[in-house]
Amino acid sequence: MTIILKKATNNEKGIILVSHRELLLYKFFKYYKGAGYIELKENYYLLLHIGAYFRKFKVPDWVDFVYTTPSNVGLGRVELSDKFINVCSRDVLPKQFINKGLDRGVDCIYIANNSKNKRAREFFELVKSAPKLKFMLVLSYGLGTDRNKFDLNLVDDILAYQKKLGPKTNLVFIDAKHKPDGTYSINRTDISNYLSMSKVYIHFCRREGESRSIGEALSAGCYVYKHEELIGGANDILHHKNSDSFIDVHELGYKVAKLLSEGFEHSDISDHYNIVRGEALKLLSSNLKSMGMKNCDIEKLVSESDLSMLLPGHIRPNFISKGVNADIESKDDFLNFLNEVGIKYRYFSFHILWTSIKTVQFFKRLLFKVRYRVKI
Repeated sequence: MTIILKKATNNEKGIILVSHRELLLYKFFKYYKGAGYIELKENYYLLLHIGAYFRKFKVPDWVDFVYTTPSNVGLGRVELSDKFINVCSRDVLPKQFINKGLDRGVDCIYIANNSKNKRAREFFELVKSAPKLKFMLVLSYGLGTDRNKFDLNLVDDILAYQKKLGPKTNLVFIDAKHKPDGTYSINRTDISNYLSMSKVYIHFCRREGESRSIGEALSAGCYVYKHEELIGGANDILHHKNSDSFIDVHELGYKVAKLLSEGFEHSDISDHYNIVRGEALKLLSSNLKSMGMKNCDIEKLVSESDLSMLLPGHIRPNFISKGVNADIESKDDFLNFLNEVGIKYRYFSFHILWTSIKTVQFFKRLLFKVRYRVKI
């Protein structure tokens, strides 16, 4: 992911935001001087946004600032670095993610895709084990056909379950199948409404980065249940007043029923998380200002952009030829980026750079498939 937050001028450096998905690219870029790296560093600040969990992480020396949440990269490693800024996409949600005070007719909700990492199948097992509770599952799917990574039978099993129970079904299924161009069939306002209609948000992942969906749930006032084994950034915003953990579906069903019988204040949860969101915006604005961005440009960025999608690169800039993200996946995309920011390069050096990157990526994928015995 590469986003140009501010273009360089004759008098001021610009600002470029990249994600952890570009770590390999910039690692190689640094050593191929003819490809334009030196000129880029002379004219631009480079920010790194980390939205995934890293068991071990060392801040690259080409990075000026790192945007992430501590548990994504190991608190002890990042706390000592003056490059660390405690800002991530989860905490800069757009304004529609609020506690809307709607009638909360849904007891438990989960928003996920059908990748096996999200474990939506376990939510479905909870639905079947607790017939007295009302559930909602918002499921996106359709982009992957690899059975090693995706639960391809889940949608059919859900529809069969609903058909069997008919009007007595305890599950509202929101079919959020991806469109052919990769975009979502529901929008962000839809998601904020679903959360404001729900009492409890359940998160089944064991390993995840920022967990933007948990931030969205807290902003709506949902109590959160996370799996006891969850590691990653979500743990930085969860505490005993807004969440609890579970080991398995049977324990979870008992805990949810007990919580709902005792009751809790949704506004307490959303109000506290709004404070976290406000502090994150102040920190982000202060950091951008320190790099020369004007107040009016910062205010425009905050008011006109969905920062929760911009920071992790889920918005496609005009120099990326295809897809829905800002990921540089082709040589032409990288060339378009360098041309966009006005960086000169020697084509031969650039060609060698790109060939090196693709070679390393190939062998890393091959090693992964051999190690985990995934079919090639």
